[in-house]
Amino acid sequence: MDSLCLIMDFGGGQSLPVSRKVRGAQVYCEIVPAHADAQAIAAKSPACLILCGEGDETAVPDPGVLGLKLPMLALGSSACALLAAAGGDISRVAGRKRTDTVMFSGSPLFEGAQAQERLIECTGPWGLPEGFESIATDSDGTVIGYACPENNWYGIRFYPESNDPDGLLMLENFLHRIAGLEANWTIERFLEASIPEIREKAGEGRVAAALSGGADSFVCAALLQQALGPQLMCLHVDNGLLRGEEGECIRRFAAARGISCVTVDAHEAYLKALDGVLFPEEKRSVTEAVLRETVSAQLSLIAGVDALAIGTTYSDVVRQRGSAISGEMRFQVLEPLRALFKEEVRALGSLLGVEEEFLNRQPFPGPGLALRCLGEVTEKKLRLLRAADRIFAEEILSAGLDKRLSQYFVVLGDAQTRDPRTGNGWGQNAILRAVTRTADGDMTAYRMPYDLLERVTRRITDEVRGINRVVYDLSGQTASDVEWA
Repeated sequence: MDSLCLIMDFGGGQSLPVSRKVRGAQVYCEIVPAHADAQAIAAKSPACLILCGEGDETAVPDPGVLGLKLPMLALGSSACALLAAAGGDISRVAGRKRTDTVMFSGSPLFEGAQAQERLIECTGPWGLPEGFESIATDSDGTVIGYACPENNWYGIRFYPESNDPDGLLMLENFLHRIAGLEANWTIERFLEASIPEIREKAGEGRVAAALSGGADSFVCAALLQQALGPQLMCLHVDNGLLRGEEGECIRRFAAARGISCVTVDAHEAYLKALDGVLFPEEKRSVTEAVLRETVSAQLSLIAGVDALAIGTTYSDVVRQRGSAISGEMRFQVLEPLRALFKEEVRALGSLLGVEEEFLNRQPFPGPGLALRCLGEVTEKKLRLLRAADRIFAEEILSAGLDKRLSQYFVVLGDAQTRDPRTGNGWGQNAILRAVTRTADGDMTAYRMPYDLLERVTRRITDEVRGINRVVYDLSGQTASDVEWA
């Protein structure tokens, strides 16, 4: 493994965009919780630490972490945590954000950066302990950046990962100039290291790669094929909760790469298990249990298979979203993409020659349309949802908006309203959801052109009998997740 930068997460979601920026600087990093003790951190042999997060300003890292004498960079609220742990005074710090001009001293952290307006969080003075010095101030001369040159510790009360034109430069200065890490984390090196590791874990037995229809599962299978060749087969569980084209897409992928693929029809098992289940978390639990049982039973029928490969990514690891099929399995579980973010998975797929149609698949929840079908899940409601989703996708593709969007889909609401076209009949409501990624890497609702919304609404209400109302969800990520679950 390359030199490691550990990112200590103080909450608030800052760690993910920071870690992506660090990976963009070609440095391998991992995220650990802010309460990690010095022994756990030392066991990973990191070359440096980055503290980040917008959580409780009274939280401080384990005092033993400072004793490790590692280069440290603290961002935003966590700059207070590092300062407090080092004996500084943060009692007069006010915690509200504002935009102000930031001016730098001659610190190596800011080499090449320009003085300009930035979003900052500190409005009160800091009391710097002995050995610390000011390296950045606002327009009033208030210290908003400090350094302890002897220990290579730095703290800044602004956000280099968040739409800052010099943000990546500052992180690179810390990683390369101050901490001395080389820019050697690349997808090519990851691939080179992964092949022998996969072969060692797989041994001589056959490996089944789970294909769900998402980009992660396709890239996982392509990587395993390069490593294992004929030892690999694929397994697809058709749960009846997939989008309309999912099954055909999986068949094309397997055929194009010459991989044998077993498809299990589990429609009835899933619908039976979901009967009467109304809430998202219950749907997750139920579908995960059925998937484990189905996969385990199917693999038991295939001679020579003693390992199952799944496309777990680093985002899944950070969010503690384990695979639905990894628990309680008697087979060895391989997760060759576990260290990669989604964008790195796609880069690996391109390197492996995976076609664009498989790499650019939209993210899809494990329980599938069960989560996008609010309330009870029935065959009729799934039919309506697929038809509406197909129309929405067709219009977005026709308008050329698919490249701007990270996800776009339809949710079938559980409320019904009277449909005047059918006398006393009732109709379902369809909820359109489209999100895009901001320059900061955050997800936000996309403001769809009104004429497109009108066209989609007209087509859904005309062509999908059973849906009589269409609404558009503009909720932002700060208040709502992308999915309705």
